[in-house]
Amino acid sequence: MGTCQLGVPTNQGCLQERVLRDGTSTSFFSDQFRNPIYVGDIVRIVSYLARDPAAAAGHRVLNMGGSERVSRVDIAQAVAAHLSLDGGCIVSAPASSVPLAVASPADISMDSSKLFSIVPFAPLVLREALRFVFV
Repeated sequence: MGTCQLGVPTNQGCLQERVLRDGTSTSFFSDQFRNPIYVGDIVRIVSYLARDPAAAAGHRVLNMGGSERVSRVDIAQAVAAHLSLDGGCIVSAPASSVPLAVASPADISMDSSKLFSIVPFAPLVLREALRFVFV
């Protein structure tokens, strides 16, 4: 049983955790980029803006992503490091190496600098957030 997703036990755990613990050779895309944000940071941001709506005055749209642009390989490697597991089973591969049921843009990272110029704190970076994701 895995303990991913804020420590809530799941039948399979996170894909990264499961394959790392099993040592199953698994491809992770090296050319798809995200900027994950920890859910606790989302709660802090929304709470702050709800308490002080004037802080966002004049801004109609604010992107909310983490501060790091990372690939799926980067995420798997960070999980391996956090769990002190061997990342040797992580295979770096382009998205074109497997048939995808649904097309996904290669880069869905976003610039959240406007948001983080408004709130008085910075989001956790991926490696810090993993302390709260895996408990």
